[in-house]
Amino acid sequence: MVPHLNHVMLLNGHFARQLRSMVSDDAVASARKLLNAALAGTYPALPLDDGQWLLDAVASGQNLVAILWARSPRLRPIFSIGVALDPDTAPALWRALHETSSVPAVTNPDHPPRAPWIADRIEPAASDHLDAAFWTRDFGRCLAWAWVEKMRERPSHGGGEDRSFEAGATGGKNGPSGGAAPGSAGACHSTRPKKARQG
Repeated sequence: MVPHLNHVMLLNGHFARQLRSMVSDDAVASARKLLNAALAGTYPALPLDDGQWLLDAVASGQNLVAILWARSPRLRPIFSIGVALDPDTAPALWRALHETSSVPAVTNPDHPPRAPWIADRIEPAASDHLDAAFWTRDFGRCLAWAWVEKMRERPSHGGGEDRSFEAGATGGKNGPSGGAAPGSAGACHSTRPKKARQG
């Protein structure tokens, strides 16, 4: 059982301890549906702002990276979320989130928080979508708890059909946008979602 998640913002170092009781069951259930679709490679649109926001996600073991994309004025990532439940592999994900960041982080890549944790990473295009800042952090919490529940229900031997990233990769820069793979070992297996896609 995961009693709490340590939540860190890489941009400013803000830290909070997130309890499951802080998010509603309905919010987590909705996030779970989006997460399942994203892990299957369908880039679901969040149910707000006429489908302006697309979700991409990749997983490795008990760790997850999710990327929120703005559909217009052109398709660009605005917010990345790393969720680490495995204390053995969490440091590699933490470092990769720093090494591939286009925005300077104040947190130390060599000193990750104690797992389980959530790490929020603001992407450069977020400055064009300041309205999203009011809800992305809360969305990240819901998504993280959805991941916790998904892992709790997964058979101990693993398996499943989710897309995965190789050890050390975060998926943030080689998600729907193409471009170089984040992380030091491999690429996220995803392709750019179609601009015409309606979700």
